[in-house]
Amino acid sequence: MVLEFLQPSNARESVIRAMQDQLFDEIQDFENSDTVHWESSPDGIKGVLNNRIASGNKKFKVFKRRTPEGITNKIVEMVHQFRVPAITLVNDESHWVVINGYHANQSSGNGTTVLTTDIWVINPLPPASDADVQGNIDYDVWTNNIVGDVGGGGKYNGYYLAVCDPPKKTKLPATSKELPEIPDLQNSKLPLPMIPDSVESKKKSLKKGKGKVVSQTPIPPNMLNKDGIIHPGNAKKITSLLMNDRGFANLDFLKKALKGYKPGQPVLVQELGKKNDFYYIVPLQVTTGNIRGLFCIDGLKGHYIQSSYMTDEKRAIDFNALTRDEILKILQEGLKDKKIRQELPDFAEALAIHPVLVWRPCLESFSQFRPFYMVYLGNFKVYVRIDKKVFTKLTTDLRGA
Repeated sequence: MVLEFLQPSNARESVIRAMQDQLFDEIQDFENSDTVHWESSPDGIKGVLNNRIASGNKKFKVFKRRTPEGITNKIVEMVHQFRVPAITLVNDESHWVVINGYHANQSSGNGTTVLTTDIWVINPLPPASDADVQGNIDYDVWTNNIVGDVGGGGKYNGYYLAVCDPPKKTKLPATSKELPEIPDLQNSKLPLPMIPDSVESKKKSLKKGKGKVVSQTPIPPNMLNKDGIIHPGNAKKITSLLMNDRGFANLDFLKKALKGYKPGQPVLVQELGKKNDFYYIVPLQVTTGNIRGLFCIDGLKGHYIQSSYMTDEKRAIDFNALTRDEILKILQEGLKDKKIRQELPDFAEALAIHPVLVWRPCLESFSQFRPFYMVYLGNFKVYVRIDKKVFTKLTTDLRGA
């Protein structure tokens, strides 16, 4: 749950000790003045944050904007000025994530600023120890495909939402479709770590100015496939290119964890519900063989989408492709529906598995890094998540889970 990841080090323990269902119940206890159903309403999240974390007159608020750029702008203002993460809705209003940092570049000489290039996120996944996994999303991908507005009616209908630490009464720069100009932060430790109080950076104010979002790194034509999906070998090369370009392995909080990394075997995934939408997940392996990062690129154009990193150099990310034999065994042990179970073949070779892994935002997986093997059993479809969990359907009708 997102609330665990906002707490500073001197108080976070009390939230971590709270059971997930207790926090969920607390959210429901706060009055929800909306007319539509929420799994966890914006007002409830705000109430729990103020009840457990906020102090004095410094209270969290629900901010709403009409554009994805507008709500991202507000989030960056809050993160930049107050060093406090924010919560926002993603994936067509289905899910809350924590924004705990951003990257911004600045050119020199003519005063033109290159603005936000990527957003740092924590996408809460069970168990709570996954707090050591830090995510990053390309800015264009974030605004065009991930951050979502509220639909289906209610008082927040048509708005992009964020629950943020409110600004002080000092005047902030005017906002626009683009993010405000950011000073050179090369010497600052960005993104904010998951414990915001540990940030050591100079207090710099946002400056009013013009700028533009940095564009994607051009992919050499010889690494692409004009007739279809990029070859896995080229996906590895593109990952190396983009990792070097973005400089993730040189960031202070990732240097040790990613030391000596190399791209591993790419895994191709198809996003359900969209035509010709494929992406590769490329594991980042260190010399011990452990996976310390997952890098996601577009399967057709090679553009950077997002990535996820284990910040603790002593731990690894569990991400391993499954064999047919493993999938059959998982289904034999984990499939409870008797009617579907009787469709299981006796031999792994007879399993009808979709040619590539699949994913869509759903209760069973809010992360692109947790795709499924889609298995056809008679008239049924069964989904085996890459971490070996079995599901007979994907639940997509959610708001604010």
